[in-house]
Amino acid sequence: MSSIEIQQPLIDSGIRSVNFFNGRLLSGEDLNAEQEANREGHMRLGTAIGTGVVTGLEVTKPPPPPPGAESDSRPKVSVGKGMAINSLVQTLLLNDNIDVFLLSTSHGATPSTATTTQGAFRSSQPAPIGQYVLDEGVYLLTIAPDATNEGFSPVSGFSNAGGIGATAACNTRYLVDTIQFRLYQLTLSSGILSEPGHLRNKIAYACFGFTDAGPSQQTSSPYAFGPLMQSEKLLDTLKINLTNDVPLAILVWTSSGAPRFIDNWSVRRRLTGPAFTVPWNGAMGDRRLAEAEAMFLQFQGQIADIQLGAEVTRQTATASPAQNTQPAASTLSAIRADQLFSYLPAAGYLPIGKDSFDWKTFLGPLAPSAITCVDRRLLRLILHNSFFEDPIKVGPYADGTQPSEPPVDVYQDPSQTDFVLFSRSNNGRMVVTVNAKGYQPANVIVSLATGQQTQVDIPLNQDPSAVVQRPQFVDVDEITRPALHKIRFSIVQRPANFSASLLSKMIKVDPLPQNVVDWLSSWKTWFSDLYPGQGIDCSTLAIYINDYYSPPKIGRVPEDPSAYAVFGTFAVPLLINVSYYTTPLSVPLAKAGIHGLTDDIIHALAGIGILYVDQVAGAWSKLIASATGQPVEYGRYLISDALQAVENINSKLLYYEGIDDWVNGTRVEEILEQLAIRDDVALANADQDELGENLHSVGFANRLITQARKAVPAEHWSLESLGVPKEQIPSLRQIGITSKGEFAKMAETNEGHKQLESVLQLDPQAIDQLHAKAYQQMTASSLALAREKDLILLPNVNAEVVTQLAGSNITTLDQVTKADKAKLMEVTGLSEDAAEDLQEEAEHAKKEGLEVVKLASVTRDVANVLDKLGVKTISHLIEKGEEGIAEAVKEVHGDRAIRFVKALFDGIRGAGR
Repeated sequence: MSSIEIQQPLIDSGIRSVNFFNGRLLSGEDLNAEQEANREGHMRLGTAIGTGVVTGLEVTKPPPPPPGAESDSRPKVSVGKGMAINSLVQTLLLNDNIDVFLLSTSHGATPSTATTTQGAFRSSQPAPIGQYVLDEGVYLLTIAPDATNEGFSPVSGFSNAGGIGATAACNTRYLVDTIQFRLYQLTLSSGILSEPGHLRNKIAYACFGFTDAGPSQQTSSPYAFGPLMQSEKLLDTLKINLTNDVPLAILVWTSSGAPRFIDNWSVRRRLTGPAFTVPWNGAMGDRRLAEAEAMFLQFQGQIADIQLGAEVTRQTATASPAQNTQPAASTLSAIRADQLFSYLPAAGYLPIGKDSFDWKTFLGPLAPSAITCVDRRLLRLILHNSFFEDPIKVGPYADGTQPSEPPVDVYQDPSQTDFVLFSRSNNGRMVVTVNAKGYQPANVIVSLATGQQTQVDIPLNQDPSAVVQRPQFVDVDEITRPALHKIRFSIVQRPANFSASLLSKMIKVDPLPQNVVDWLSSWKTWFSDLYPGQGIDCSTLAIYINDYYSPPKIGRVPEDPSAYAVFGTFAVPLLINVSYYTTPLSVPLAKAGIHGLTDDIIHALAGIGILYVDQVAGAWSKLIASATGQPVEYGRYLISDALQAVENINSKLLYYEGIDDWVNGTRVEEILEQLAIRDDVALANADQDELGENLHSVGFANRLITQARKAVPAEHWSLESLGVPKEQIPSLRQIGITSKGEFAKMAETNEGHKQLESVLQLDPQAIDQLHAKAYQQMTASSLALAREKDLILLPNVNAEVVTQLAGSNITTLDQVTKADKAKLMEVTGLSEDAAEDLQEEAEHAKKEGLEVVKLASVTRDVANVLDKLGVKTISHLIEKGEEGIAEAVKEVHGDRAIRFVKALFDGIRGAGR
């Protein structure tokens, strides 16, 4: 290292220019020296400006030739006019758009990963135009400087060799600084090439310095402030000297001779200034910012190409429908980021809407629960802030792996709904846990803004492990005032605004059934812990109901609650479901088939304890509106839709998981109908092997039967309720008998009858008695559990009429149809015509649950025989009589027909029909 004194000129760093004065003899060398001084000054200024692409120079696929024009099949790309500056501070100008052939007709060398060439060939000899094929692979296209001579100039003067008057040795008119394009073939690691769908994204982020392995850590830390994460970029690892070159694009060529894709921004960088501090350049240098901008532009370029490809596919399918074999899932709305991207930029614009992307599907587990609406003027600020963030690691989502990244924020300008901006959140994040007995937070992430305070609403999900201790709902039979035959109460997890005057207008349910007392007691403890100091723990339990309660009906939905659970001075509203609008198995709101129901609405309702579709059917419009932040009208229509959804679910048994699936082209629902399995009792008692054979899966049959045995009380299918000694049940299970239905089927055959005698150590008569008892009980069970409309759901019946009828012990449809018309008129005060209409409406509603084929004891073969006789309902069956039915079913049950029919009729009589 040399030394120098203060104010002493340092000659070595100076620029030497020619000193001009009058009378000085000038030579070519002098003028060349002056040009070199100018170049040196420009280079120093250029060094301060930086290197990279100044403007233009976009690389694209060339447009197709005009119709009738001769085409050249040599591989080529189009480069737009523009300018770049290389690391030697040479300006590279392309003053017009140009097509660049990637093969030369005058050279025949094959490129390597460490050399450049004007083309890659399959033959070492020049070939005619049209026969050149670019090797399949990955290429780097660059722009680089070149120089050439142009024209000749007359000379006179002297030269160093000949003296004055001699002819100069060089008479070139111009020295032209120009450009050339270079093509490098790249050799990539197996990690980048392992996923073809991710190839474009992986190449790009390898160029940015991000790979699946992550960035490497510096061995030493600058200034002892801790280690920086330094990434080795793809182009830095290749044995290619790019000092003269400015990278323009990555080209990936296919074996068919066409580009698979052209990606500019994986290697293209805007003009960037030199590093002003080497140790911290990776954290704050201009190059780091330029790379972040390039990540954003690379993503937008790839998204645009995906959209273009989808549009081309759509137009092709429209032009040739017969060739369109792509399923609906191939549309843009079904694309997930993890299918094409290993990394996303820290922020990106995503087109959404019809025939475009779906942001929730695209982002998958990275998606937030809702969009954040912002003023459009803030979108640019959010984007620019993201340039100082690292990219987002993606997926995979398909295997259920949860991302290590927290959910991103998704922003939208409400006036422009055709796109969203996703971005890393610039707020701090913390995980919040809630000590609420029986409930747990629903994946809550709380955003914190420095220097600000905000209210945080935390949605709660019911803890499945606590359902037994505190069930969501309770079933109640026979409340006499107001008259409610079978109902279900559900707790609304929100304190009520009520007063003593409000309760004075209601009827206290007294006495409370024991199962309701136990249910309220479990909630009493929970509310006491949640709202301490309000005397809940030592309160008396009570339920109050509107004396003239009328349940929600399609087109007639209440606005206010009709019942409260009261704990001293603390009260919560109750949802009330009549049995007809209750599903035997709980159906989550998201699976109810209600169109247009967003995740936000579902989460909001879950926050007050409304998790299932039948709970919505028992709600009131103001409750839905206040919980979701929607108008009251929204709540009214949602409840009406829920009522229709429950009817549809119950009529088609859609509360069973898998019943709407397809097996070999047939819906499972149709397979069950063909087997005469049309109600819950029949499915709970179904023969697993027979059902499995028809479903082509014994496992699936087992899962359906298991669900059915949860949908009905055990007494309707269990062998214990049949009267089989408990110690003998394991022996029956060993031969595949787990229900009354399976027992009855085995007892039908002589061989099965004998096997049962052996296993149970009973005589034939005892087995016959159990056989008949099984049919009798299954018949009674089907009728007892048949869905039948409550009186209060009849079109012209109100709560007052139902309560008056209940005072005379008339609580069911069957009792109304059998009652004396005069008594109905006396009890209710109805006119004769109104009483007749009431009985007709009750008779019509009663028939819905009285179809013979819905009896669990009626098998497929028996159903076919009864159908031939014209027996459709229980009334038709009774009209035919036992003898007539027994004679008809002999072809099915043989000598046991009389015993079967007697059991069938005994079951009907036992159910009060």
